[in-house]
Amino acid sequence: MKSTFKLSAAIVLCVAIVYSSCQKNQVNTTAAAKTTNMDAVASKIALSLSKSITGQYGGQNINDGVKASNGLGSKKGPAINGIYDICGVTIDTVYNTTTISHDTTNVLTGHFNFVYTCGAAGLDGYNVMDSITVASANATFFNTTTGVQKYIVKALDQQQFKLISMDGSLSAKTHNSILVNGVTTEYHDFTSVYILNGVQANLSGVVGDLTTGTASYTSTQVDVYPTNTTGIVTVYHGLITYLGNHMATLTLQINNSGPVANYSVNMLTGSITAI
Repeated sequence: MKSTFKLSAAIVLCVAIVYSSCQKNQVNTTAAAKTTNMDAVASKIALSLSKSITGQYGGQNINDGVKASNGLGSKKGPAINGIYDICGVTIDTVYNTTTISHDTTNVLTGHFNFVYTCGAAGLDGYNVMDSITVASANATFFNTTTGVQKYIVKALDQQQFKLISMDGSLSAKTHNSILVNGVTTEYHDFTSVYILNGVQANLSGVVGDLTTGTASYTSTQVDVYPTNTTGIVTVYHGLITYLGNHMATLTLQINNSGPVANYSVNMLTGSITAI
């Protein structure tokens, strides 16, 4: 069985909440985007991945378990933990919303594709591909946040759907720019691409806990100033290793040279400790 659903009221509500949150964050000046401190960079890299997989950029949220975050599904067959026999059901939708708040225009665009997967015992996971961009602008700034998710989730406990594995890739990008008379005079980009490998999560708590596995990453920072119009490009590489209890270790190296910094990271708060 395979069917496609339109955008539901539940999705609209979820997107609106994320949209409002992103909007509030983005109206700040780009001074806050000038990340030069290694500790701050490490925290930003760790939190960007955490925000992405928990739907804070507007995409799929792993805390919702083995079901789409919008809760759609056909009610056929026996229910297991509130989830019905929906093998092969596909949710595929696009959205484009524009709002105006005072002097700021906000635009949200995106595409959400979600497919339930099944094994011999029935429903066992899903594949998700989504991409969401939130843009805010007025006469003095243009800011965007983009989150992209392409990963596979499999249930490790067929009855409860509280233990899952995740494999795939995610990316998060922020762009913050200053405008003067309609011309960009300064901007700052920070893009992180993550590759998940053997990541497992326990979803029995209020917030999903990544208990094992790794995420390798490459983060690229671009800073363009009026005094340096060619731009300064800095590339960070490293590995996040999940330990459980919302903790992880993170390695960080700049431009593939020099010393490697090592951190202990709280994945809930972003607080870090050099190790």
